[in-house]
Amino acid sequence: MTPRRLALVLLAVLVVLPGPAPAATVLPLAPPPPDLTGLVPFAEAPIEKPPVAAADLPLPPSPSELPTMPLAPIVAPAADKLTAPLGPPGTLACVGAALGIASKALECGRAHYAKGEYYDAAQDLEAAVRRGSDRDFVAEARYWLAETYYRLDRFQQADALFRQVAGGPRTSEFALWSLHSSGWTALRLNQMARARDTFTQF
Repeated sequence: MTPRRLALVLLAVLVVLPGPAPAATVLPLAPPPPDLTGLVPFAEAPIEKPPVAAADLPLPPSPSELPTMPLAPIVAPAADKLTAPLGPPGTLACVGAALGIASKALECGRAHYAKGEYYDAAQDLEAAVRRGSDRDFVAEARYWLAETYYRLDRFQQADALFRQVAGGPRTSEFALWSLHSSGWTALRLNQMARARDTFTQF
């Protein structure tokens, strides 16, 4: 091969061969910012809408006169009325009452009262009031008779006895209890002013 032809072959080979590979690109240390182009439509300003005017409704006219409300009815309390403490009945009290002994009639009447036997209690206590002679004894018998009448819904008779015993000496235990109970009978008899005046004394 002649030198000229060898030079042409080498030239052709250089032309056919690819050039040197480019150097590798060095990436930055910080990541690139995210592509936010897809979010741009959502960040657009909302469409301006005209404000909706609310209609002013007229207020209803105020009533010229308020209706009169009825007063609450005044009734006696639903709880049981307190009474003086009941002592234990004596031995064979009702046997002595049948014999006409006033003290036994009182004990027998109280025993019937404690059992809720108010009709029998009234008979024995009425006998004790009739037969008794001592003032304190009669006051006690009248008090328990009044309590018995109260349980029998005989409020007029109970009230008269309560007020009679309450008019006695205030040192008596049954005078104070009778005054208290007369306030209850006043309520039952619809005498509200007297009931108020009675209860204000305690």
